[in-house]
Amino acid sequence: MSYSVPLVPSRFCPPRVADLLSHDSLFSALGNAGTLGLFSGFNVVAFVLVFLLVPETAKLSLEDLDMIFAVSLRDFMNFQVKEYLPWFFKHYILCGRDSGKPTLYNDQIWGEPMLPMSMH
Repeated sequence: MSYSVPLVPSRFCPPRVADLLSHDSLFSALGNAGTLGLFSGFNVVAFVLVFLLVPETAKLSLEDLDMIFAVSLRDFMNFQVKEYLPWFFKHYILCGRDSGKPTLYNDQIWGEPMLPMSMH
């Protein structure tokens, strides 16, 4: 007799939903390849959402964080898709030499484009 361990605790969802998300019911319904495909799909969706919605904030000062979060989410998403992604593809995939990494952030005092100090 085997017991399934739900991925989501049953106190947070109705019993039927918790049973659907348990490993045994997923495995029996989808098989090996289907279960791998389902969780791979979740990872792809998570990667895209992080790329579009989360700016890099590692090793930045508070002043740099002010500059990063002064940019609207819509502008950040447009920059990621229209400028950074093509640059990344040309620079790393095609090994091209181009003018430099594109920048989104402007100095709040002088209004000049710049990278945060820790990103140089």
